Amino acid sequence: MGLIAVVQGFKLSVTKFDNFLMANGLNPTEGYRLFPHEAADVAKLFRAKGVDCEARVFVPYATGFNNSQYLFVCCDWIFVLAAREIEGELQKPVPPAFEGLRRSLQAESGVSRYVVYDEDMSWTPEELIRRNTVN
Repeated sequence: MGLIAVVQGFKLSVTKFDNFLMANGLNPTEGYRLFPHEAADVAKLFRAKGVDCEARVFVPYATGFNNSQYLFVCCDWIFVLAAREIEGELQKPVPPAFEGLRRSLQAESGVSRYVVYDEDMSWTPEELIRRNTVN
């Protein structure tokens, strides 16, 4: 199931991110979304690099046979099931260590807000869980 997310983070080329992963002993993404165990390894790496907040990598969905050439490393996000009021969302200050990660990775952008369509099979919206739970 594809997901739409409003994210706060920075845009980074897949090549730069993959080089960072390989330099730290992890497999490259090659523009594919991370599986849960890979995302956990990346989270451990971020913590080892001093990132003191939860961070997540979003890889935009690309149709056809092409993989995305960029991804987003994010420190805050919300998912949009059908529609969502976003007033007041993503208001947390950017942690200094996350900004340091952005600089060390030579990101193409500053920390900003983006709307990302991500192909993520591992997340089920809380609304669907409640709707399909027998009381």
